[in-house]
Parts: sequence; structure tokens; C-alpha cells
Amino acid sequence: MIELNRILGANHFVFYNYSINKNVERVLDYYKTKGIVEVLTWNLPMKVDTWPPRKEPVEIHYFATIRGLERLLLRNFIKSKYLIWDEFIIPRKGKSWREMLSNLPANQAAYTFRNVFFRKEWADTNLTFAGRDLAEKYKSVTLLKLKRESKILSKTQRAKYIINPKYVDTVGIHNIWRFKPGKSNHYVDPSIGLLNHYRSWEQPNDSVARMDDQQTLIYKDELLERLKDTWSKLHNVPLGA
Repeated sequence: MIELNRILGANHFVFYNYSINKNVERVLDYYKTKGIVEVLTWNLPMKVDTWPPRKEPVEIHYFATIRGLERLLLRNFIKSKYLIWDEFIIPRKGKSWREMLSNLPANQAAYTFRNVFFRKEWADTNLTFAGRDLAEKYKSVTLLKLKRESKILSKTQRAKYIINPKYVDTVGIHNIWRFKPGKSNHYVDPSIGLLNHYRSWEQPNDSVARMDDQQTLIYKDELLERLKDTWSKLHNVPLGA
């Protein structure tokens, strides 16, 4: 997740730690020493969503994500030109976010990208490519899960966005709730960029229409080199644990 987004153009990452595995913590510690990652403790004194869902009702929605996003907006109002929330925004025109944005109207408060689901429970691609052995070794979802739902969700369904924090007042999970006066959002055409959303619906055999999508393979060589280099330095973290 970190290395692909770095290739795309991210230079700083913020993680909220509600509960993580010790090995994940060690990986994040490595990136912290490089000044790339910031980890914020996220202790919530109430019942939150879990998977599988808990029987008793939750007391706040989705780990208080809205509050977390608001905090990120305020913390990065001055120091960040753009903010991006999770998933993978993959350019379809241009290779990086910078190149992609050069094909879009300038000075927008937000650029919103439509969602496509890549189901993690579907089989890995049967495509043979140089470096596939490394992709399997490092369990690179973005290089091995190359089949997605054919349907591209509407611009108001599960979308995510790139924002200029100076132009935004209030954010939601999938949309901007309020802009600064005179500022607005640009909905990005799927031919320019899409939101690759990797998740498991735990329904591997349902009849949803699917298609091949190999766009992430354009990052293959650089991504595998970065993964190889990073894992060579994580001596105290079992691979695949």
C-alpha cells in the first residue's frame, strides 16, 4: 500500500492505530524512521463496528472515521497541497497523480474518482509476467488481483477524492460536504482515473459481471524493486505474517 502510493506521488502517510498486529506495527515503525509515516493512537471509548459484526449495536459509526478525516484536514491545512484518503487512485491518463491532474481543470477544491471493486477472494490472475514470483512472495494484491467488477459505480457511490485542504471546510467519507466560498468539486471521468477498491465480499462464486483490468502492471517493475528493497531491511518481521 505504502510503496505503490509513493510511486503515484504520496510523500507522507498518516495511520490511525485502533488495533494492529505486532508485525504491522514493526513495518510502520520502519517507515517512521524514514520520516514517511505518522501513526496516531485512536482509542475510542465506545463500541465500534467489527468484522464479523458484533451482536450488540455499535455506538459510533465506522470507527469514528468522519472525526478522523476532520482531524487530518485540520492538521494538514497548511503543510499539504493535496490530501487523499485510502484505497488506490489509479491514473488512466498519465502514470502519476501529478501527470493525471495535469489533464484536469486546475485549481479545483476536490477531484472525485468513481469506485470499482477488485474482489480479493477472486483467484489471482493467470497472467504470466516477469517478476510474478516476487509478486507472489510479497503477496502484492495490486499486481495479482487483476479482475474487477465490470460496473463502475456512480459518482455518488463509494467515491473517494483528492482535495486541496485550503479550499475545503467539511469532508465526508465519500464526498465533500462543504467547500470554501467560490470553490467546487470536479468529477473525474473514468478514462482519466479510477478508484481501485480492493476488498473481500466473501462471495467468490456470485454472478456479478467481471472483467480483466491490468492497469496496475505499469508500476510492476518499480513496485517489485521497492518491495524487495524494503523487505530486505525488515529483518525482524516474518514475511507473510
